[in-house]
Amino acid sequence: MNPPTIKDVAKASGVSVATVSRVLHNLSGYSDKTKQKVLKAVEELGYQPNAIARGLINKRTQTIGVLVPDVSSSFSSEILHGIEQVANDKGFSVIMCNTDEDGKRTLKYLQVLGEKQVDGVIFTSGSLEDEYYKLLKQMRVPVVMVNTLSHKHAIPYVKVDDRQASYHATEYLIRKGHCDIAMICGTITDTIAGVPRLEGYRQALKDNGLEYMDSRVGYGNFRLDMGREAMKKLLDEAPPFTALFAASDEMAIGAMGKPWNEDLKSRRICR
Repeated sequence: MNPPTIKDVAKASGVSVATVSRVLHNLSGYSDKTKQKVLKAVEELGYQPNAIARGLINKRTQTIGVLVPDVSSSFSSEILHGIEQVANDKGFSVIMCNTDEDGKRTLKYLQVLGEKQVDGVIFTSGSLEDEYYKLLKQMRVPVVMVNTLSHKHAIPYVKVDDRQASYHATEYLIRKGHCDIAMICGTITDTIAGVPRLEGYRQALKDNGLEYMDSRVGYGNFRLDMGREAMKKLLDEAPPFTALFAASDEMAIGAMGKPWNEDLKSRRICR
């Protein structure tokens, strides 16, 4: 049995399709009696408006596409939770696209979001390549970047100042009396967050008359397992240090984990 259509609702309530549409979209031009008849027919028939068909009429689908590289990370999950909550409060649905590391599926998902006729796109934590930008322009919808930015294309973004944040974190450790401070940063090729955070760390050391050492810097990818690996390498190979600054929460958790908890205590590393 086919699902009821807007024509079925119009027939059951004795009004035109246009009137049903106006009632469903809370527009004016009908009496309260007519509204009640339409809503009763909708309920009795179990009618569910077709988002795609509705979008063809009013050019809106009440959906937002979100591109995220790793839904399993705690940071990404917090962002997604906030997006979904606000979108739901405003009557929108969210299409979440897990683009994987290095944006392996980004192009594919942008094409899908274009076909779904989403009303907007939130692009998170990744580099906006030219091919992505071209597709977004073709979609002709609002785009906002979150936790990332583009130095080439003028797209609004929401992001902390990574360099300044890293500077303040390092300076905090210095004020606590630490002079030998190691760092676990992101990948050296990451110009969005990795490089700025390393620069902030270096500048804080310089401004406070402390020596920067490449050997006291470990590299990860902002994930827990790489934080663990970077910490192991620093403990094995770096000059002694009394404090460590990790460029992400997950890498910090990895750095604090076993099997070297006792070693951290003996070296009085500030975590």
